[in-house]
Amino acid sequence: MSWAGWDESELVWRRVTAAGERSLMIEGSAAADNDRRWLAVTLAVRQQCPVFDDPTLEGLRRRFSSLGVYAAGSLYEGVIASIIGQSISVSAAAIVEQRFAALFNPPIDIANRPRWPLPRADQLAIAEPAIVRQSGVTRRRAEALIKTGQAFTTGEIPTMTSDPDAIDNVRRSLLAISTIRSWTVESAFLWGVGWSDAYPLNDVALLRAARQAYRLPTMTMGDLNQQSEHWRPNRGWASRLLWTALLGTA
Repeated sequence: MSWAGWDESELVWRRVTAAGERSLMIEGSAAADNDRRWLAVTLAVRQQCPVFDDPTLEGLRRRFSSLGVYAAGSLYEGVIASIIGQSISVSAAAIVEQRFAALFNPPIDIANRPRWPLPRADQLAIAEPAIVRQSGVTRRRAEALIKTGQAFTTGEIPTMTSDPDAIDNVRRSLLAISTIRSWTVESAFLWGVGWSDAYPLNDVALLRAARQAYRLPTMTMGDLNQQSEHWRPNRGWASRLLWTALLGTA
């Protein structure tokens, strides 16, 4: 995989390849110590999918035994991706996100493929809605993206740790941004920093996946939300397994 982004204020790139069954090789322009931290968050190299008491999920865990975590590497990037990706397909979101990133910074060529880094929070904080809308997002989402940049720039979003109180504080701070709702916050937790218990409430694709996996075509969103309580504290892992069963491996 190839990645371009920011180590604080420094723009860097990374390319990760397999170097055997249990080894990864990383090359790029970042410092080695930062590479290790980035791998720990982005690919969660120290995490393994947990064993589930739920026989359906346990069957999926064994079926996708090599399933790992992929996250953007920061909560900020997770929020940006979740705002852009709300209510549109994964492929459409990827196109819009690339257009959005290209508004702020030139691409970095990695193995003859261009990669556009997302804007830093301070870059986004001073952007005009009309400019952001050129990526294809609505005005409301453009405004939400800019407010997100402002909130992260001013320190309104606290640091996220695994402590429940810290997670709740981050959740409240993000929900205070207009147009951001629970799905966006939980998706940012899942795809931004790979939190193991993130649960994107009312996710339509997750409902489709659960109906298929549990062989319950009449399952409702309420049924799914109730079922998800049995997945704690690994609702994020459960969601990844179900989506993988529905959509296939990357």
